[in-house]
Amino acid sequence: KELGDGVYAFVPYLGLSLTYDHRALDGGEATRFLKQIATEIETLEI
Repeated sequence: KELGDGVYAFVPYLGLSLTYDHRALDGGEATRFLKQIATEIETLEI
């Protein structure tokens, strides 16, 4: 990420996506699932 004046910073980023059959699963349920996965990753302690 550029901060300005030629200064850059590394920003931790992980893009997540989810593919599902909307005939079998509601979009709201899929969104809640993906948000829960993101929360688990964000709070992961190694």
